[in-house]
This record gives sequence, C-alpha cells and structure tokens, in this order.
Amino acid sequence: MDKKYILTEEAKDIVLSDGLSKRLYRIMAFRDFGSVKAGQLGGFVENESNLSHEGECFIFDDAVVCENATVEKNSLIMDNAMILGNAKITDFALVVDYAIVTDNSVVSGNCQITNNAVVKGNAQVSDNALVCQNSIIKDKAQIEDYAEIRDNSIISGSAVIRDNALIMDHAIVGQSSVVEDNAVVSGNAVVMGTLVCGNMILSKGSFE
Repeated sequence: MDKKYILTEEAKDIVLSDGLSKRLYRIMAFRDFGSVKAGQLGGFVENESNLSHEGECFIFDDAVVCENATVEKNSLIMDNAMILGNAKITDFALVVDYAIVTDNSVVSGNCQITNNAVVKGNAQVSDNALVCQNSIIKDKAQIEDYAEIRDNSIISGSAVIRDNALIMDHAIVGQSSVVEDNAVVSGNAVVMGTLVCGNMILSKGSFE
C-alpha cells in the first residue's frame, strides 16, 4: 500500500474533555488522489491509524481526528470538525463545520454531520441522513435513510429515525421511539417510546 499522506512537523496540543492532552500533527498529501493534490496540507491527526491510506478519504482545514477514531474509504472531515474516541467515519460520509463525532459512534453512507451537531455514545448515522444545527444524537439512537435532524433537537435511547422523517425545532425523541415515513416532530415536542409514522405531525407536547 502506497502512502497518500505524511505527518508534517507542524504540531498542536489539544485538551480533551477528560483533561488529557493530545499532541496532533498536520498532514500533507504525498500523492494525488480524488480532489487532493500532492503537497496539499490537511488537518490534524494523532497518528497514521486515524486516517486510512486507502480510498479518497482526507482531513481538511483545521479538522482533528485523534485517540482511536478512524476515517476511511471516501469520507471527508473538514473545517473545525473533531472526530474522537473510538468513532468511525466511513463510506462517503461528510463531517464539517464544528461538528463532533465521538465515543463508539459510527457515521457511514452518504450522510452529513454539520453545523455544531454532536454524535456520541453508540449512535449510528447512515445512508443519506442529515444531522445539523446543534442537534445531538446519543446513546444507541439510529438515524437512517433520508431522515433529517436539526434545530437543537436531541435523539437518545434506542430511538430510530428513518425514511424521510424530520425532527426539528428543539424536539426530543428518546427511549424506543420510531419516527418514520414522512412524519414530523417539532416545536419542543417530546416523544418517548412511541411510533410516529405516515404523515403524522407532532408539535408542542409530550407523547408517550
């Protein structure tokens, strides 16, 4: 396997939430691949186990990947995004802006994590899902298909959001809830252990 990037001497230290300090190194492309050209500077990694030399995956700008986190296949990390813990970013996934993916979470498919969104715990985001605008996906929650989570919403427990479902406007979905089809949960609604499907619209209330 030919290396596609090297670690440069440019380093920076970051302090993680547990107080531990990590020294990271800026990467530089060693050869052309995808849209990346040889000599192009990228983001920061702790070591070469964080970014695969296979595929067209890359870390751009001042984005950070460290600890046991991995970026592989054709996934892209950009801007000031942070990939931490044992997180795995794979396929054609895109993590940008100030988004954070951490713990044992997996981000795959063609999904996008953006605008200060956080994916943590054992959460999984896949397919063409979009998580954005300060939303949090945690615990064992799964976001699939073309589902969209935005506007400071929180998905927790073992909730599954799929199909073309939309969770927005500070909504909370948890426990074993399933939101699917073209359902919309919005307006500070709280959904716990409930099936929301079809063209249902839930807003401003608690649904258990």
